[in-house]
Amino acid sequence: MRRLPVRALATCGLTLLAACAADPSAPPSPLDRSDAVVPFADLATPIPVTTRGSVTRTVGNWQVTITDLGLWSGGTYSSAYDVNNLGEVVGIASDPSGMNRRVVWKNGVIVDTLPQPGSAVTKAWQMNENRQFVGFANQGSGGIGYGVFWSQGTAFKIQAFPGTAASGAAANGINALGEVAGGGTGGGTTEPLYRHAGIWRNGLLYRDIGTMAGGSFAMAYDINDVGQVTGTGTLGATGAREYAWRWENGTYTILPDLPGSFLQSVGRSINARGDVAGQSNGGMPVVWKNGAVQALPMPVRLANTIYEINDTGDVVGTVGSTGVLWRNGEYIPLAPWPNAAVNNSVARGINNNGAVVGESYFEAGQGVHAVMWTVTPVGGGGGGGGTVNTAPRVTLAATTSTSIRRGQSVTMRGVVTDPDVGDGPWPWTISWGSGNGQSTGSLAAPGTVTATKTFTRTGTFSVRMTVTDARGAVASSGTISVRVR
Repeated sequence: MRRLPVRALATCGLTLLAACAADPSAPPSPLDRSDAVVPFADLATPIPVTTRGSVTRTVGNWQVTITDLGLWSGGTYSSAYDVNNLGEVVGIASDPSGMNRRVVWKNGVIVDTLPQPGSAVTKAWQMNENRQFVGFANQGSGGIGYGVFWSQGTAFKIQAFPGTAASGAAANGINALGEVAGGGTGGGTTEPLYRHAGIWRNGLLYRDIGTMAGGSFAMAYDINDVGQVTGTGTLGATGAREYAWRWENGTYTILPDLPGSFLQSVGRSINARGDVAGQSNGGMPVVWKNGAVQALPMPVRLANTIYEINDTGDVVGTVGSTGVLWRNGEYIPLAPWPNAAVNNSVARGINNNGAVVGESYFEAGQGVHAVMWTVTPVGGGGGGGGTVNTAPRVTLAATTSTSIRRGQSVTMRGVVTDPDVGDGPWPWTISWGSGNGQSTGSLAAPGTVTATKTFTRTGTFSVRMTVTDARGAVASSGTISVRVR
């Protein structure tokens, strides 16, 4: 999930740390871009798209609107992989020549195209609010696959683990700091044989977080802004059995399985609260909260893939051939476009405003299009359309150290979301602790807040953010302690 930065990474040397990059701040060498068709940059002339508009259905207690993100004008195919909190969508769209391009949609047009590294076939899995992306490149028959990190107009190969023959490593998740979670070491033909989980910064290996005690394999799938990582791996002499885990500050924590006979689990996505979404006991969709496992409802047990959990706890995935949103404990199917030639849809990404992206079949001859689903309560649920006002949600985190000397500053960033539509503006206040005053402002739309405070007194201070919607509902973040020496 694209999240707000909350801390600077600690130095190397934690438990289970096997290796660190010599200089994690230095930029890696760019990939060979000789085959790049369009440079990655804001396009001077945004590319128009052809779209079919939107259609709304009622599904139980919810109104589900599917919006066609559209095709590159003259193209025949598109698919969406992720959406950030600004509403920008990354995915694939074929151009008029039939070539699939990695693109970004914004406000109904294609505004960016990502460079194609060499002759590789690439996909971008995730993005943050800084338009940094992670994905995968495959050099084709006989080649080796590797993770790719896109930043500031350039594609970078994810650095391999030191002392290995592999040409690259997997890049699966990215946070707002641009830190990447994945795995590396080993080798293979079309993709590496991953053995260790790792964290990368600027495309360079920042931390080898190894495996669980005695394990022979670990893969990281996502990282949040406090540096918590989730994934799957083996433990001790258990052989091929894989456990879902959460890693933090050098320590692996095994996430419990659902009851059952097929004991395999994987953590796929982690949000700002440390909640993990994934699968357990042979692929059942689950969420881990506060160390406990909770099964997500399914009407029929089908093959499924969990893709993402946002900071409000919404989960998206695909069950059978249908995209699904789990919200407030409910199973909400995200059906394809009406009268689709094939009754298939895939939901892959969700932002903190609840927008879901993926792909859907359309009518015969129309192929597959990238789409966005929005889900609201029947009757509006707020925002002037209903009688129920749901309070906004706010999370606060530090982007700098919270252990400082007198006269130094601390910067906080918060994210404000609201499940209701049209409940703005959202006035906000950050209280810096007793005697340190407040920072205030107002958001015209849910989004991010940044504020900095210089502390002139010693002590320990509790910092909290509060936000109020236009109808008076109030929400507060948890507190963050700032120690001033």
